[in-house]
Amino acid sequence: MVEILIDGNKYPMRATIGAWKNFEESTGVRAADLGKESKDDESGPNQLILFAELAFHFVNAGCKKKQIDFDLSLDDWLDSIEMSDFKMLNDALKKLMKGKETKKKMVTR
Repeated sequence: MVEILIDGNKYPMRATIGAWKNFEESTGVRAADLGKESKDDESGPNQLILFAELAFHFVNAGCKKKQIDFDLSLDDWLDSIEMSDFKMLNDALKKLMKGKETKKKMVTR
């Protein structure tokens, strides 16, 4: 889990399949396609909004896991994010999407 600081509040983020599904259902955009160039020009401001919305769903999942009330609507969430927050938000999303690194052990017979 990763924590972010938005509008003076700390929020846990958790990348779950449910959060991923909720994002895709609410936006109609495949989360795996975020950050890729498209013919529909989903770059620029629209991409920023989509990344912020993905973070919203990850924060919902993180708060649910930690049993923290998260009562912001998506619009309130977006209004609480300042442009200067995007580097931190981007870094947190990258860290979450990378997952846990584990060393694999060789199995011998």
